[in-house]
Amino acid sequence: MSTTDSKRRLTPQYTANLSFPTFYSREAEARSRSSHGSHELQDYEVYSKGGSSNQPVPPSIDQNVYSANSSRRKHLSSRSALSTDVPTNEGLCTCPIHDDDDFDYAPMRETRKLGLLSTASLIINKMIGSGIFAKPSYVLENVGGSKGLALVMWTTGAVMTFAALIIYLEFGAAFPFNGAEIVYVDEAYKRPRYFAVIVVSIMFVMLGHNAANCIGFAKLILQAIDPTDINPDYRLQKFVAFVTLTTVCLIHVFSRKIGIMLNNVLAIYKLVLVGFICIAGLVALGGARSGKGEGILGAPDGRDHYGAENFDGAFDFIEQKQKLNLLNYAGAMMGVLYSYNGWENANYVLAEVKRPRGNPSLVFKRAAVGAFTAVAILYTMANVAYMAVLTSEEMTVAGDITAGKFFNKMFGQLSTRTINSLVCISIIGNIMSFTYGHARVKQEIAKLGILPFSSYWARQSPYGTPVGGITLHWLFAGTLILVVSGDDKSAGYDLTSNLFMYAQTVMVILVSIGVLLLRFHIGAPKEVDRSKPGFIPQIVSWPALFILIVLNTILNLGVLVFNWIPPPDNLLVDNIAWYVLPVVATGVITLGAVYWFFWAKFGEWVGWWQIDRVEVLLVDGGRDVRLLKETRGFAREAEDWWRTKILGKPLKRKDAMTRRIIIRNGVVIDHPGTG
Repeated sequence: MSTTDSKRRLTPQYTANLSFPTFYSREAEARSRSSHGSHELQDYEVYSKGGSSNQPVPPSIDQNVYSANSSRRKHLSSRSALSTDVPTNEGLCTCPIHDDDDFDYAPMRETRKLGLLSTASLIINKMIGSGIFAKPSYVLENVGGSKGLALVMWTTGAVMTFAALIIYLEFGAAFPFNGAEIVYVDEAYKRPRYFAVIVVSIMFVMLGHNAANCIGFAKLILQAIDPTDINPDYRLQKFVAFVTLTTVCLIHVFSRKIGIMLNNVLAIYKLVLVGFICIAGLVALGGARSGKGEGILGAPDGRDHYGAENFDGAFDFIEQKQKLNLLNYAGAMMGVLYSYNGWENANYVLAEVKRPRGNPSLVFKRAAVGAFTAVAILYTMANVAYMAVLTSEEMTVAGDITAGKFFNKMFGQLSTRTINSLVCISIIGNIMSFTYGHARVKQEIAKLGILPFSSYWARQSPYGTPVGGITLHWLFAGTLILVVSGDDKSAGYDLTSNLFMYAQTVMVILVSIGVLLLRFHIGAPKEVDRSKPGFIPQIVSWPALFILIVLNTILNLGVLVFNWIPPPDNLLVDNIAWYVLPVVATGVITLGAVYWFFWAKFGEWVGWWQIDRVEVLLVDGGRDVRLLKETRGFAREAEDWWRTKILGKPLKRKDAMTRRIIIRNGVVIDHPGTG
C-alpha cells in the first residue's frame, strides 16, 4: 500500500467523545496492523466459522472469531474492502453463544445504495399518505371549526417537526446506521443498562405500524367501488386493509429494486397531486370555479360561500362546537403530527444511503431538508385551498374525506371513484415507504437479540431484503387491523393513527433529551474525559440546537399531557372512551419496562446470566449491536436441556465474554478477557 493510500480517510470520525466508536480509516488500519502483525487487511477482515478460512488469521485473534456475515468472503472476493467507492468499516465481530445465533448478510455496494432522489422520495412518500387528504377535517373539528386556529395548529406542527428533524439530522450525521431511535437511545441512555433501548424497541415493534393507512386505503377503495356506501362494512374494510398490507410486504420481500422504483414514481405523483390542489386553491381565492358551483351544505345563512369570503371570521367557532377542552386540542395536534410523520424515514435506513467522499452525510441532509421543506409548503397551501373552497360546516360534516369535498365543490360533482382512486394511489405510496423503513428498524431490533426468536426476525432473504423484519412488521400491523373495533365513522382509523403518533412522540422526546445526555456525559463511564463536550453538532451551532431541543421537548410533552385530561361533559371521543389512547400507549411502555426487568435485570441479580454489549462495524458502512447473554448455573442447564432434548441440536457453546473482538476509536482491540 502506498503512503498516500495509508493516509487517506474515507469516512469522517464521530463527533462524540472517545467513549463511542469511530469509523474505520486507513490510519486505524495501519495501527491495527502494527499490533496484529504484518498481515494484509483482507487477511483478517473476514473469518469463517471455526476458523476454517484459507486466509491467514492474525496470531492475537482467536481462530473461532468470525465476521457478522460468515459467508461474506464470496461477496468481497470481487472487490477490495479498501475500494474508494465504499466507506470502509471493519467487519470483525463476536462469536455468539451458539452457532445458529449468527446472521448472514451480504455487504451492499455503494452503487446500490439510495441516492438523493430515492432518499427524498422515501421521506415524501411516508409524509404524504392519507393525512393531508383526510386529517384537515379532523383537525378543524377538534378546534371548534375555527379555520384560523386550525392553521395555527398546522404551523405549530411544522415547527415541531422541523425542530425534531434538525435533532435527527445531527444524530444521523454522527451515527449513520440503520435504526434511528433504537441507535440513538442506545448510545445516549447508559443507565439503567439497556433499559431505554429495550423499552423503545418494544414500543416500536408493537406500535410502529401503518395499520391506520391500510384502513384508510380500504375505506376509500370500497367507496370507489360503491359510491353510494359512504361507510362500508367494517369487516370488509379489515379484509381489504389486511390484503393490502400483505401485498406490499411481499413486494418488499421479493424485490428491493421494484420497491425503490415504485417509491420514486409514487413520490413524484404525490407532489403533482398535492400541488394541483394548492394551485386550485389559489384560483379559488380569486373566486374562480368550475362545474355547477353548488356547495355541499352551504352556510347557515343559506348562501353558498366560496373563495376569500370563507376566511371572514377565521377565528370564530361553529356554534355547536364551542365546548372544547385540552383533549380536543391534543387530538388536533396528533392529527397534524400524524400528517407530518415520515420526516425521519431516511434515518431508519441510513446504512443504505450513499455517502459521497469528503461529505458522507451530504445526500442524507439534502434529501431530508429538501423533502420536509417541500411538503411543509404544500401542506400549508393545501389547507388554505381547502378552507377557501369549503365552509367550516362543510369540512366537518361526516362523509367524504376533505379532498373529496374540495373537488366536488370546486369542479362540480366529480366521480367519487375518480377522487378516491387518486387518494388511494397516494396512500399506497405511504404504505410502501413505511414498510421499507420500519422493516429495517425491526431487523436491527432483532439483531440486538432481545426479542423471542431473534434470529428468525433478523434473517435476510435470498433477495437481499430483510424478510424477518418485514414479517415482524406484517404480524403486528395485521393484528391491529384485525382486532381494532370499527363503527360508522372513522374511529378505527383515528385510534390506530393516534396510537402510532403517541409512541412516536415519546420516542422524539427521548431522542431530544438524549442529545443533552451525550453532550454532558450523563451516565457515561467514569474514564470518559468530561472536560470536552461529548456531542458536537455538525448542522447547527450548539446554542441553536439547545433551543430546538427545549422547544421540541416542551411542545411534545404538552401533547402527551393533554391526552390525559378528560373531557368535561362526556367520556367518549368519536365513540371511543377518551382514556383508551393514553392508557393503551402507556401500557405498551410499561410492558417494555417489565420485559426489560425480567430479560436484563432479574437474571443478572440471581446469577443466571450476564449480558454483554458487542458492537460490530461492517464493511459496507453498517453496524450491528448485539446484547449477548451468557447463561450460568440453572439457566445454562435449562438452556442446554432445551437445546439438546427439545430442539435436538448439539451443544456448540462459545464463551461470549472471552471469544470476541471489540472496535474502539477505529482500532481493533482484543477484549481484556482474552488474556
